[in-house]
Amino acid sequence: MTDLGNELARLRREKDLSQQELADILRVSRQAVSRWENGTAIPTMENMIFLARLHDVQLDELVDGRKEGSGGEWRTAEGKAAAAPEEPRRGTWKDKARWALLLLCAFALGAMICLAVVRERAKEGPLDLMKDTVKEVNPVSEGEFSIQW
Repeated sequence: MTDLGNELARLRREKDLSQQELADILRVSRQAVSRWENGTAIPTMENMIFLARLHDVQLDELVDGRKEGSGGEWRTAEGKAAAAPEEPRRGTWKDKARWALLLLCAFALGAMICLAVVRERAKEGPLDLMKDTVKEVNPVSEGEFSIQW
């Protein structure tokens, strides 16, 4: 049995309910309750909330074994002290160094590409900024004019 299954079975027995009686209350099959208690399945979130309310416990007590009023200590379903779950692994300095090196390489690659583009453009000759500008504006008559490109 899992911790969740043990806790569900313990709470059901405290209420003097059979698996069938609990199943009738929840409108599920007796086999579903049995699977939850054996750890081969888990209840839906809706059923977990209903179970927590039915047994007058916090939802996290069912899910992770922490008992309300235990000073934040972690406990198993049997009430024994347990080690807290491990914190998610944060990046070590080696991980950070790898990311920094990766970013540096990406920056260097981008700079090399930019240099290659600039060199290719330089081979074409100097850039003529006036190439596509208006060459001449001629007044045709009062209020009219023509533009030559």
